[in-house]
Amino acid sequence: MEFTRTVIEFIVLANTAITFVSSGPLDCEPRPGPDSGQVIFTASKNWRRAVEVYQCDAGYVLTGQTKHTCLEGVWSGHVPSCTRPTSSGHNNNNIISSAQGWFSFRRILKLDTKRRIQNNEKRLEKKSVDIEIPETAETLQQTSGHGTFQLPRHMIRDSTKEYSVGDYDLSCLFRKRHGKIFLKAPKLPYARVVKYSKNKNTVDPKNKYLEAIYHCIKGHVFENPSYTKLYCSNGNWVGVKPLCVPKTTPMTMYQMECYIKCPPDKNVSLAEGEKFINFEVEQPNTNYDWNRFGSLSSGWYKNSSRILIPGLYIITYTVRDDEDVDIASCRTTVRVTDDEVPSVKNCPTYLEVIEDFSKKNTVPVSWPEPRFSDNIGVTQVAKTMEPGQLMGPGLYNVLYMAMDASKNEATCNFTIEVKDRAVIEIENSTLKETLNKVT
Repeated sequence: MEFTRTVIEFIVLANTAITFVSSGPLDCEPRPGPDSGQVIFTASKNWRRAVEVYQCDAGYVLTGQTKHTCLEGVWSGHVPSCTRPTSSGHNNNNIISSAQGWFSFRRILKLDTKRRIQNNEKRLEKKSVDIEIPETAETLQQTSGHGTFQLPRHMIRDSTKEYSVGDYDLSCLFRKRHGKIFLKAPKLPYARVVKYSKNKNTVDPKNKYLEAIYHCIKGHVFENPSYTKLYCSNGNWVGVKPLCVPKTTPMTMYQMECYIKCPPDKNVSLAEGEKFINFEVEQPNTNYDWNRFGSLSSGWYKNSSRILIPGLYIITYTVRDDEDVDIASCRTTVRVTDDEVPSVKNCPTYLEVIEDFSKKNTVPVSWPEPRFSDNIGVTQVAKTMEPGQLMGPGLYNVLYMAMDASKNEATCNFTIEVKDRAVIEIENSTLKETLNKVT
């Protein structure tokens, strides 16, 4: 029994949907389900591969993968089996095993896309073509003995001066060719079409037209980066043929290996009283056009300044070619320092406190605290004694220390002498008696 499918794909070109419809036999046929179980066979309308999903009857546990997919005519695994669990531990193991065998349509589609890209690159290396060309002496001509594909003469222009944007149209979208309603752009040696884009001429006749954008395969670059597209005109693809050459060919600067040397590391100190600096980003030394091929790490911009506060900053400079094949990068570190120490106000040198100790040995002693300020802000203040602390008669050394975000320190050191009022009165009376005896 032969199963057929219908595949519907959509390509969106500037809000225009083009539908491809094709039909044919499936790559894989349905397989019988396991004993004490069943299989669900599906073929998605918007996906090219068949899928089998297995499940067991009540009381049975699936051993093996729950889902199998058809890839290149072969199922991804063997039909699983359904068995009765012998213990709770065995049941749990089977459940885990079954869950691990499940993988999503997104992953399968990604693998299928990767496989198709690899196959396309292999065909491109063999310089295969995608459309039928009239078998004439011109189209059968081979260059340098390598069998390079030649576009028909009417599809090749020697320069952009031979045609204008007004010659382009959308006829490739609706031309019936080989049972399809879309005329694909031709495959070129070492190149592939990555995108079809619909544009509109901004001047008269303001026509809409379709263009095919090419990229070179890995290891190749465009001989002339100005010619990377073909354009649709009167049911044909026209334009200057994009030409991809090996990167090792010393033809233009775009074939050269990326080289970059970053500006030297910077150490910058804040000016007195300033909180930040305006740092100008310098350009690196590179053999590529920095404005076109260069980029900076996140948060940094070319030819612009950035406000920096004290700290360490790392700028990553990167240059890469159009195909992201050749990449070079380097780093520059910028260290912004703050050497200004905090300032202190109202820092006393000596304080005398007289208290009554007739009823208790200690009393709370207070004093006005010093004030600290800094250009980037004081982050920490430490002190050896707190105002209001209990003290007895004697001398006390008090130390305040302030620190900013850059670990710059400032201190305030003073002495507090606590005296007993009764002792002072006795000393004063004794002093008076001594003076009276003298006089």
